[in-house]
Amino acid sequence: MTRRTVIALCGFLGLLTLGDAALAGPADFETPQPVVISGYSGQAMQPFISRDGKYLFFNDRNRPGDGTDIYFATKVDDTHFTFVGALKGLNSTAVDDSASMDKDGNIYFISPRDYQRSEDTLWQGKFADDAVTDVAHVEGDAQKRQPQWINIDDEISADGQTLYFTENHLGLIDRKLESS
Repeated sequence: MTRRTVIALCGFLGLLTLGDAALAGPADFETPQPVVISGYSGQAMQPFISRDGKYLFFNDRNRPGDGTDIYFATKVDDTHFTFVGALKGLNSTAVDDSASMDKDGNIYFISPRDYQRSEDTLWQGKFADDAVTDVAHVEGDAQKRQPQWINIDDEISADGQTLYFTENHLGLIDRKLESS
């Protein structure tokens, strides 16, 4: 595992130690500690711990020119996970990232796979075992439906009733990437 994998996940140990509190609502975070994903050597970004604490979802690097998929690992203990692989049934040839899941296994994620046709980037599906089924657009008014506007991050509440997301204009993203 690279140093970057450990560093990318350091800030998220608080989520690992919440246990049942993760279902109840907000909680105080504890001192961040490095997390190890055994069997994975790439960069782990945008981590999310399943509400039952059994799985770590993350995507690999998402810079222009890189393929980006969502992967998962199973919990060994609070700071160790074992890499399983890419989520079957979810990933596409587009960037797939920012996985989030409610307590019932409904997974939400970002993907521009159908943006040219629908201007949608918010997706959902049903996670069970090592696969996601019933992948579809998130219904409703979550999309701005204006050229160049996309949703770039998401988080579903534990009860599945509230979806949080951020919007960004592609021109703003392009300018940021050009300056880095």
